[in-house]
Amino acid sequence: MIELGSLALVAAVLLPFLGVMAGLVLGGRNVRAVAVITILTGLALVVSIAFDFIQSPQPLTYLLGGWAPPLGIALRADGLSVIMMLAVAVVVAGIAAYAWGDFATPADGAEKRAPFMYWLLLLAVWGSLNLVFLSGDLFTLYVALELLTFSGVPLVCLDGRGETLRAALRYLLFALAGSLLYLLGLLDLPTSGDVLIDGRSTTAMTEDERARVRRAAEAPVTATSMPHGPCNVVRAPSWSSTRVTRTRLFSTITGPARASSGMSA
Repeated sequence: MIELGSLALVAAVLLPFLGVMAGLVLGGRNVRAVAVITILTGLALVVSIAFDFIQSPQPLTYLLGGWAPPLGIALRADGLSVIMMLAVAVVVAGIAAYAWGDFATPADGAEKRAPFMYWLLLLAVWGSLNLVFLSGDLFTLYVALELLTFSGVPLVCLDGRGETLRAALRYLLFALAGSLLYLLGLLDLPTSGDVLIDGRSTTAMTEDERARVRRAAEAPVTATSMPHGPCNVVRAPSWSSTRVTRTRLFSTITGPARASSGMSA
């Protein structure tokens, strides 16, 4: 059975994009009112998620269609996610209040492009940020980052001046380079195994034992060379078996890894 708090995660992501679609349909004369109503509703929704989390301090999760990653899409809200969503909702509400007079279409005047696009892009950026904070798997996080990029770039160059166009282009190039590095990082994710410290599995340790190991770890990590470069982990954590597969893909390029290395605490 799906809990109400889990459905609120879906609503927090979808609401800003629904506001974007409503603004497109209703036009420039009504887009500002649509944006403000959406922002106030979203702020109340995020506050309700925070109260739900406070009452039961367990991460809220939602699996789209009941399918777990990597086949499905997962949304997850922990303490940090809730704090970030609250902060962004308050900031977006403040931005809307500040921009109320600057990006308005007169009731008796012609519709202007800048106010119309501003409110739509503000909602799109907000929805993308919510998806970034709630992403429970790497694929969803990547999609959220791309949505954030393509919402933020036109917002930067909204006035069409040369300086803002150059700034938006630089932002786009750096964002695309970051996306490429993100994808390359996925290739180095382990998919199975365990992490050993002094020959002992960390998954078999209690939280207190792992904390003692972290405090006692003063010596540098010892690494040995592997066919595809240095590696500090003997085997990947078992919980990563649901993450993006790396071993098969990377092994096709570099060959199977036959050597191992150790970690010293």
